[in-house]
Amino acid sequence: MLLPGPEAQQLAIYIGWKLHGKWGGVVAGTLFVLPSMFVLLALSVIYVQLGNLPWIAAMFNGLKPAVIALVIIALHRVAKRALRGPVQSGVAAAAFVCMFFLDVSLLLVMLGVVVLGIVLGMLRAGSPSQTERGARRRGRTRILH
Repeated sequence: MLLPGPEAQQLAIYIGWKLHGKWGGVVAGTLFVLPSMFVLLALSVIYVQLGNLPWIAAMFNGLKPAVIALVIIALHRVAKRALRGPVQSGVAAAAFVCMFFLDVSLLLVMLGVVVLGIVLGMLRAGSPSQTERGARRRGRTRILH
């Protein structure tokens, strides 16, 4: 695992809940988030107050490639699990192109993908399913209840 994510957060809350009940879960979840919140707050204050200094600007510019690499690795891992076919990969690529290059709003992209999903679902409902086609090839028909 690259970074602790939702699983680690949920585990902390679960352990706090098991050991000390509802309030243990609340405290464990809060204390899990607080350190990273304070680090981000400190970096934000440093950037706002001292961002004009050349060595501070260089430090933040040096962090950019690392952050981009982390995002690309996380994106690749999510894409391997979520994109299971060429249609899903094509929709993801088209959504990226629309938002990044064509400056289409996220809301319009999401509405377009919903409409595409409805249309593809209706087209798929009109054709026989994989199991029905396989049963027909083997000489059996599927009984629907």
